[in-house]
Amino acid sequence: MNLELHPVLSRPLGVIGAGRVGRALSDGLREAGATVVGPARRGEVPRGCHAIVLCVPDAEIERAAATVLGSAPFVGHTSGATPLSALAPAGAAAFGLHPLQTFAPPPARTPLGGVGAAVA
Repeated sequence: MNLELHPVLSRPLGVIGAGRVGRALSDGLREAGATVVGPARRGEVPRGCHAIVLCVPDAEIERAAATVLGSAPFVGHTSGATPLSALAPAGAAAFGLHPLQTFAPPPARTPLGGVGAAVA
């Protein structure tokens, strides 16, 4: 899939989690032409987004989902081990997007171009 041509990029996307995955995802989406709100820190809620991706530790997903209740029609997480049911507190359509990549600690940058992902 060529992200540069995908219509989802015409709507703002929110990212919560300013760690390795959140920063890499935000950077990659921006490079592909998306409007990205974030990466926001846990507890902050990106506003005006069509979808919000939670890039937080697995144990924090349910709590983060509750903070975005009613904020976007689609809410997802990047965990490879947490079920989509953890997103129920968000009250939105749930999705999972788990990049099949390790992420370097700062200040190194992990580019996402060409990286596969598991999608649920």
